[in-house]
Amino acid sequence: MIVPGLQSRPDKGNGAFGRRFLLGGERFISQMPKPVVNRALTANPYVEERGDGPLRRRSMRISASSTIDHIPEPVRYFLAKRLAEACGLVLLACSGALALAFLTWSVQDPSFNHATSGPVRNLLGGPGAMAADLTMQMVGIAATAVIVPIGFWGWRLMSHCKLERVGLRIVLWMVGVGFAAAFASLLPVTDRWPLPSGLGGVAGDAILTLPRKLSGGFGPIMVLTGLTSAVAALRALSASSGFFILDEGDANE
Repeated sequence: MIVPGLQSRPDKGNGAFGRRFLLGGERFISQMPKPVVNRALTANPYVEERGDGPLRRRSMRISASSTIDHIPEPVRYFLAKRLAEACGLVLLACSGALALAFLTWSVQDPSFNHATSGPVRNLLGGPGAMAADLTMQMVGIAATAVIVPIGFWGWRLMSHCKLERVGLRIVLWMVGVGFAAAFASLLPVTDRWPLPSGLGGVAGDAILTLPRKLSGGFGPIMVLTGLTSAVAALRALSASSGFFILDEGDANE
């Protein structure tokens, strides 16, 4: 044990004397009653121990107790549950609002690329019309893939389950939306589709640019590309929603 005042310093000319003084102090401490030594260790946070026996070397740190430490455990548990439920409710509300905006989307509504003073047909008003138009322009009918994982995340939090691997879920969500847009762009465009891009929007057409150039638009290869995109979209979106990701909370249940 190294007690303040007995620890030698690595100064020049003080090595031998310091070591003898330190050993003498340790012998004195080892002969003291154990309760006295324990009280000294508890009272002095800077005491260090060394060796393999009772006088092991260690450093004791004093950390200021935070305010949350004074909150009872049941109260903290209750607040954590309510916070998770609130976050889940927000996610469910966002997914529902996006679904409503997409269902009532109209290309005639005012948006970033369509300035008009006409009435807004979207049930969520101007903000809903702009959000729906931007999403439709980017991914087309694959906008449904944007909504589904968000709804599952909200439902998971509302059901008191942990939302693990959030970063991985977001990456899989984006990948799934991209593959869904690519698959939608391979579907035939009808006369009722009001946008110049395919059913997968700008993103879907851009993703298919390379496969179309490499295959020369050969039918069987493009069909295989569409099937691969559909399977990849389903796998990525399902994993993002939690169907193929085993969380710690699920493993313990």
